[in-house]
Amino acid sequence: NFVGNRIGVYGIMATIHAMMEMDYQIDEVDAVTGPAMARPRSASFGTTDLVGLDTMVHVVGTLRDSLPDDEGQPVFKVPEFIERMVSEGMLGRKTKKGGFFKREKGPGGQKTDLVLDWKTFSYRPKEKMDAPSLKETKKIHDPGQRIKRLVEADDRAGRFAWRVIRDALAYSSRRLGEISDTIVDIDNALKWGFNWELGPFETWDALGVAAAVERMKSEGVKPAEWVEEMLAAGAGSFYRVGDGGREFYDATKGAYAAVPRPSTFLVLSEIKQRTPEVFGNDGASLVDLGDGVLCVEFHSALQPKLNPIDDQIMEVVLKGIEIAQQDFRGLVVHHQGEQFCAGANLLMLLGAAQSQQWKGIDDMVRRFHAMTMGLRHARVPVVTAPFGFTFGGGAEITMSGDRTCALAETYMGLVEVGVGLVPAGGGHVFMLDRVLAGQEDEPLLSNLPFLRHAFEVIAMAKVGTSADEAREYRYLRPYDHVEMNRDQQLWTAKRMAIAMAEEGYMPPAPATYHLPGNEGIATFKMMLHNLKLTHYISSHDEKIAGHIANILSGGDTTINNPVPQQHILDLEREAFLSLCGEPKTQERIQYMLLNNKPLRN
Repeated sequence: NFVGNRIGVYGIMATIHAMMEMDYQIDEVDAVTGPAMARPRSASFGTTDLVGLDTMVHVVGTLRDSLPDDEGQPVFKVPEFIERMVSEGMLGRKTKKGGFFKREKGPGGQKTDLVLDWKTFSYRPKEKMDAPSLKETKKIHDPGQRIKRLVEADDRAGRFAWRVIRDALAYSSRRLGEISDTIVDIDNALKWGFNWELGPFETWDALGVAAAVERMKSEGVKPAEWVEEMLAAGAGSFYRVGDGGREFYDATKGAYAAVPRPSTFLVLSEIKQRTPEVFGNDGASLVDLGDGVLCVEFHSALQPKLNPIDDQIMEVVLKGIEIAQQDFRGLVVHHQGEQFCAGANLLMLLGAAQSQQWKGIDDMVRRFHAMTMGLRHARVPVVTAPFGFTFGGGAEITMSGDRTCALAETYMGLVEVGVGLVPAGGGHVFMLDRVLAGQEDEPLLSNLPFLRHAFEVIAMAKVGTSADEAREYRYLRPYDHVEMNRDQQLWTAKRMAIAMAEEGYMPPAPATYHLPGNEGIATFKMMLHNLKLTHYISSHDEKIAGHIANILSGGDTTINNPVPQQHILDLEREAFLSLCGEPKTQERIQYMLLNNKPLRN
C-alpha cells in the first residue's frame, strides 16, 4: 500500500460509505466524482470496475489488517453488498456478470448501460444526475475553479462532493510524516497513480485553505495540527510561486521550499513569469525558451481544452516563423494544456459554409497552407511536440515539423472525413512525403501500394492510439522521437532543435511527386464502387473518398509528368471548398458539434 493507494483507496471507500449514509446511488456518485471533481471519467465505481472488485477488496483488507491504529478503520470495512458482489463473481469489466455497471444488448441490438441499485441488488438503466452545479462545471476549464464551484453549490451534487473532498483532504494531512515527508510526493502520487488533475493539497489551495479548514471544523472534522500551525504562521497556501519557481510548504521546517524536480523539466508558465512573451494573443503565445529556441504555445481562450486552430493561433504561428527566422536558431511547437489540438474550429467553419462565405473559407485554407508550409520550409529547424488529442489540423501542424517529439500517449489522425471533409492543411502533402520517401522515381505499379496506404489512412480517418501506432500509419516517421515523460517533453524538443541547428540545418525544398494521375484515380474509384455496392460506405463517403483519390493521384496527369507540391495543395483546397458546400457535409459538422461523434449519412 504505497502513497497513492493509501489515500486513493481510502477516498474510494469513504465515498462508498458516504453514498450509503447520505442515501445516494452509484450512478449519482460517479456523476459527481469524475471530471466535475477533476478526476477521470471512470470516477469512483467505474475505476473499481476497471481494477476489479476482488483486487480492490484485497487492497482494502490489507489496509485494514496492517493499520489497526489508523483513524480510517471504519472506512476500511467493506459493505455487505460489495462482499456479495465478490462472492457472486460480479467483479467488474473482467467478468461477464459485470460489476457496479454493465452493458446489455436489447433484441434489436441496441446497447443499454445498466447500474447496480445497491439497495435492491438489481440492475436498472443508468440515469443522468440532474444538478445545476454539474452543468456549470462542464463550462469551467480550470480544475481548481471547477472543484471550488462544485463544493460551494447547495445542491445534491455539491453536498456530496464536499463530503468526499473534505474527508480526503483531512485524511491526507494526517498522513504527512507517515507515508511521505512532503506534500509534493502525496500530490504526485494521486496525480500519477489515480490520474487526478490536482492532488489533495493542490485541491485544498483551490478551495482556499483557511476557508476549507473552518468549514471542516464546523462539521466536526479536524485536519492535522500542522495545517492550523501553518495558517497561524501566516502561510495561507500549501504552494506558492517564489523567485525561483514553484514552492511548497515544508511542515518539518515551517517554511516554504522549492519544489524539487530535474533540470530537464521545463514549465512554460514559469518561463513566462521570468521572461515576458515575445508575442501573443488570446489563442497562442511565443515564448523564449532560452538558448536561441522559440516556442509556439497554444492556449485557446474559447476552447482551452481542445485548442482548435483558428485565426488567432494561425496569426501567432505565422508570426513565430517570421521572428524565429530573424532572431532565433530553432522553433518548437508545444504547450502544456490538456490536449494538443483537436483540429480546426468547426463552429466557425459551419457558420461560414451555411452563409456561403466561400471567399472567406478559401482565404482561411490558403492561410492554413501558408502556416503549415511555412513551418515545413522555415530557415530554422522546427520541432513539433504533440500529446493527447492531435487530430485534423493538429496532426497537420505536427507533420509539418522537421522532427517530431511525440509523447507516447498521443492520439493522432487526419479525421476530417468524419465531418464530411478532407484534410486542408497540407495533410495530403505530408502523407505523400512519407509514403513515397525513396519511391519517387519508381514506375506506376510500384507507387500504387504506397499511395493505397495513404488513401486508406486518410479516407478511413485512421487514428493512431499511441505514438507507436501513429508511426505505423506514417503520421510519424521512423526517425521521429517518442518521449515517455511529459514533464521532459519540452526539454527534449528544445534539445532536438538545438542539435539540428548545430549540425548546420538547411530547409527542404518544395517536393515534386511522380503520381499515377487518371489511372490511379480509376483504380481507387473502382475500389470505392465495390465498397458502396456492399453497403460498406454511403454515397457521400464515396464522394469524399473520390476527392482524396484525386488529390493523392495528382489529378489530371500521368506518371511521366512530375507534380509540384503546390498543385497538391491546390487540389486539396478545391476539394475542401467543394465539400463545404455539400448539405450532407454541413449535416455531419453540425451533428459532430452537437453530439461529439460522427454521423454516417
